[in-house]
Amino acid sequence: MKDFGRPLGRLLVREGDHVELGLVVSSELPCLQGHFPQLPVVPGLAQLHWAVLFGAEYVAPSNQVLAVEALKYQHVMQPGNEVTLYLRFDVKSHKLHFKFYSEQHAYSSGRILLKVDNV
Repeated sequence: MKDFGRPLGRLLVREGDHVELGLVVSSELPCLQGHFPQLPVVPGLAQLHWAVLFGAEYVAPSNQVLAVEALKYQHVMQPGNEVTLYLRFDVKSHKLHFKFYSEQHAYSSGRILLKVDNV
């Protein structure tokens, strides 16, 4: 699997079944190398990877992806952006809901169906 790196993050909110993390998109992240030299952007797959990575760390019992639903990329995420990552895991459907956003933009969102044993 490609090394996308991991943005610096801090927990902003933990309430019930969801968390919100503050992330800083560093220009040193491996996913930005060569994507694209004149106008670096965070690949959509990296954003999906980060949702699964942080989801398993904070709210979800698994990082094993079975399917992705309702995936939307709304705005280009670039180095220097400070974004909030909202994560919520639905125990009944085994779906991790995510949204990357800031005060200015919604970057991406979707649902990730996870393989979950004994939940």
